[in-house]
Amino acid sequence: TEPMVATAGMAIDYMRAVRSAGDLQQVADAAGLAAASAKNVSGTTSQQLEKRATIASNYINASLTKVSDV
Repeated sequence: TEPMVATAGMAIDYMRAVRSAGDLQQVADAAGLAAASAKNVSGTTSQQLEKRATIASNYINASLTKVSDV
């Protein structure tokens, strides 16, 4: 019975990892879209990139609290 319990535990851990990876991918995709579609970004190209990176970073930080098992 011990191998069966260990196998079940591994399966549960694997499924949680897969779900978390999917959740993290969705957060990363949404952050990229938020940064790319921001309308209030102006300045030089370098300044625009920095502002968009900040938008993406802020989005990720706010969203990670909603992702379980991370």
